[in-house]
Amino acid sequence: EWNDTTHPVEPVTLPELFERQVAASPEAVALICGEQRVTYRQLAGRVNQLARSLAEAGVGPESVVALALPRSVDLVTAVLAVMTAGGAYLPIDPDYPAQRIAFMLNDTAPAMLITCGARAGEIPFGAMPLMLMEDLDSISYPTVHNPAAPAPAAARPGSGLACVMYTSSPAPRAVEISHAGLAELAAAYRRSYKTGDGDRLLQFASPGSGGLISELCLGLLTGACLVVPERGLVGDELVNVLGQQRITHLHVPARVLAGVPKVELPSLVTLILSDDTCPADTAVYWSHGRTLVNSYGSVELTMACTDFRVEPGEDLPVGRLP
Repeated sequence: EWNDTTHPVEPVTLPELFERQVAASPEAVALICGEQRVTYRQLAGRVNQLARSLAEAGVGPESVVALALPRSVDLVTAVLAVMTAGGAYLPIDPDYPAQRIAFMLNDTAPAMLITCGARAGEIPFGAMPLMLMEDLDSISYPTVHNPAAPAPAAARPGSGLACVMYTSSPAPRAVEISHAGLAELAAAYRRSYKTGDGDRLLQFASPGSGGLISELCLGLLTGACLVVPERGLVGDELVNVLGQQRITHLHVPARVLAGVPKVELPSLVTLILSDDTCPADTAVYWSHGRTLVNSYGSVELTMACTDFRVEPGEDLPVGRLP
């Protein structure tokens, strides 16, 4: 009874959920990256235009497209565009060792690799078809988004493949994640965290991790703004960005939070921890005056499957289904 958390989940794809949010808040800012400010309407225009280019190149249902892009607006655009075209994306952190990248590409055999010119020479892509984001600069992105004419999305909402993630274990293995899994994850996040217009979520996860799709579900499917730094942040740098960008929601490993200076961050109202056991003194400090959630899950379980809302000074058990 304590863990009886079954909820009906609508059979819908992530691109469909994103389109609904675009229709609901087209002029709200979806992404901030450096000096770039991209509204939901502008992001949808970019996504659909790139998705059409991918569909013309043969990307369709069950096609896997590898993305080796740094943190950027282009990365978010490419993730959504691959799924909108009906394909599934394979995230690769371009800073991974070449041996790991070669293993992932050989193991999955994607139909295409999307990267940027600055990284292309570092990626062992062999004879695989290559698309550079710079080559898409000539695309005329529409200034007016037409939600009635999105790119053709042929993915099946039930078992349709949405992405392929690799575990971080010493012997990495591929895990297939369906649109049904992502729809359930997004629904659980809406129930648990209630992000929306006016909220700002830091895009903390590395480009190659499953955390990225979690952040997209928390931010871009709810009307919140996703703040994308140009590199990974820890310690003083992280806390400075949290304050300067008025971040309201942060999803980080517990070990990262343990290394953050204990300062006042009045805008930060929700902290979601994952991956590690949180030190007791860290939990005591950061649970005062805000929501602190201990989240647990794995790639095999579509990133998150339980959470526990921590009261000040309380121990951190694994928790229950969100």
